[in-house]
Amino acid sequence: MRLLQDIETEVNKEDSVIDRLRELLALLSEKEETLLELDVGIEEGTDTDDLENEIADVEEYKEHIITAKSHA
Repeated sequence: MRLLQDIETEVNKEDSVIDRLRELLALLSEKEETLLELDVGIEEGTDTDDLENEIADVEEYKEHIITAKSHA
């Protein structure tokens, strides 16, 4: 979540640096890919009852990622 906070801080600055935003966006994309890979592993190794909670958590992170990307 720290990366999302960094993006929000940079976006809200009056003198945002485009290069810094691009760097943060690239880091965010890498983290998104890692989360997607972990998601597959979680689905394969988690009981069905626990899977619903895991899916809800992943969806929340995806929403944060999409919001941060749209601001960058």
